[in-house]
Amino acid sequence: MEFDKNKIKIGVIGLGYVGLPLSIAFSKKYPVVGFDISKTRVDEISKGYDRPGELTPQEILSDVSITFSYQESALYDVNVFIITVPTPVDSKNIPNLTPLKSASELVGKHIKK
Repeated sequence: MEFDKNKIKIGVIGLGYVGLPLSIAFSKKYPVVGFDISKTRVDEISKGYDRPGELTPQEILSDVSITFSYQESALYDVNVFIITVPTPVDSKNIPNLTPLKSASELVGKHIKK
């Protein structure tokens, strides 16, 4: 079975300093859903505000094909998932994989064959 490149819809899970710029970049070529569990973060981004200051309001709100959401239902018709959540390490350099596990569970609910 061949994948139709014209039907790609990308979901970027996690809108931090990696996920937000990645979402914006992909949205120049493909429809994108930028997803974050934080309603506050999504509300800020939707207004053009990036707390880390990686992107300007113009870059965030430029004419691109992107939707920002904190609601899982926005991921319904996504067919390519990219997880960009943090994996902080403790004092012994052991990563906390809880955000990655949670994001993987979320994607598992929406991924299709």
